[in-house]
Amino acid sequence: MKSLKIRGKLTLGFGLLLMILIVMNAFSLSNLRSISNFSVDLYTGPHMSALSSVAMLKDVYKIENAVDRMLLTGDARTTEDYENACRNIEAELTAIRETGVIDPALVTDFEEKLSAMKTSYAEISRLLSEQEPQQMADEVEQFEAVVAEATVAAQEISVASQEKAEAFKNQSVSQADRTIVIQDILFAVIVVAALLISYKMSVIITVPLKKLSQGMQQPGCPPVAPGTGPVGPGTVPSPHPAPSSAAGCYPAASHSRYGLPQSGSISPCTPRR
Repeated sequence: MKSLKIRGKLTLGFGLLLMILIVMNAFSLSNLRSISNFSVDLYTGPHMSALSSVAMLKDVYKIENAVDRMLLTGDARTTEDYENACRNIEAELTAIRETGVIDPALVTDFEEKLSAMKTSYAEISRLLSEQEPQQMADEVEQFEAVVAEATVAAQEISVASQEKAEAFKNQSVSQADRTIVIQDILFAVIVVAALLISYKMSVIITVPLKKLSQGMQQPGCPPVAPGTGPVGPGTVPSPHPAPSSAAGCYPAASHSRYGLPQSGSISPCTPRR
């Protein structure tokens, strides 16, 4: 570390901060993508299954209402409401199978109840057209029992879907909370690292600059006291006082009476080399 220049030390410090930021952002994006996947799985899985089971339960009630209307009006023809309800139930069963979150045994059990309802509906329609009230009453009673069983089966699918949805939601919330905690920790680490690196960079920069500033400063020449030094009779004082040898300068050369230095003399205050 000491062998590095200031440029290398600055690059290393800021590069470390950049790496920490990249790791934090990568972690955040990874967890956000994971939470997004949980949300998609929640909607396309348990949530969709729960919606389909509720709609399926409503269609079972529509089939029951279609039988009641047929008995009240005496019209044995298949109504449009009954056909729409049957088609909707088939589509909802397909959607529930595609989610893959419901036990297939529950779906199979409901399909059996649906088939029994269709058979009973067709038999009631036949008996109503043939005017056989005794047999029709027995068939209606059997139809109501099948409807009750189908209702229970649809409710079981709905409850299972809601439980799966709740589990997915809790898992997603837990993942989000864990992500927030880890991001807070990484943020604190970045703040501490930034403070330490800033302090270290300030030391790395200021210490060499301080030494450079001290090296550029040279001691000045001290003034010569009156009556001392090379100034004597017959000489003119030099405008540059001669420093003492202790200050690192040679003694001032003697001057002629006209103020010019004598030949071979050394100029005043010449630093030693």
